[in-house]
Amino acid sequence: MKKLLLAGFLSLSFLVMGCVSFPIKTSPAIKTNEVFISEIKTYKDPKVTTNGIKDIGQLDDNEELRKVFKTALAAELEKAGFILLEQPKLESLVIKIKIGDRPAPLGGWLGIMAMGIVVVDIEVYQSDRLVLHLEDGMNTTLGYSSEKQIARLAPRIVKKLKENL
Repeated sequence: MKKLLLAGFLSLSFLVMGCVSFPIKTSPAIKTNEVFISEIKTYKDPKVTTNGIKDIGQLDDNEELRKVFKTALAAELEKAGFILLEQPKLESLVIKIKIGDRPAPLGGWLGIMAMGIVVVDIEVYQSDRLVLHLEDGMNTTLGYSSEKQIARLAPRIVKKLKENL
């Protein structure tokens, strides 16, 4: 009974976990609230360390992940007071995004406790000059797909953008 209780507690703790945090790099920028989302690329099998993304992985064409993240990010940016542009202006912020996805392996009896990761590498440019680079990520597991977790990352990323720009 005690072993079953311990296994249940460990399983629950694996499901509840879901945050990964990385350092932020900034440089001075002209204050603006105009944002243009330039490109979103997806990659598979990123390599992640405690210091951030070591290797984003191989280029992948995951349209669903791209669409979910762009929709969530646009909604959060508008909520935070940013103005989304169709074309970049001279001093607007231009966001380039790389999404790395390593889904949780779901085979065998340990599949329920297996974890993957979805990471986002964001570069913000102003007048062709890098002003902010940040990385963030979340664990994925059974019940918390990459699409669900990437949508949950959008508010955290917008919060970091507001704090650092």
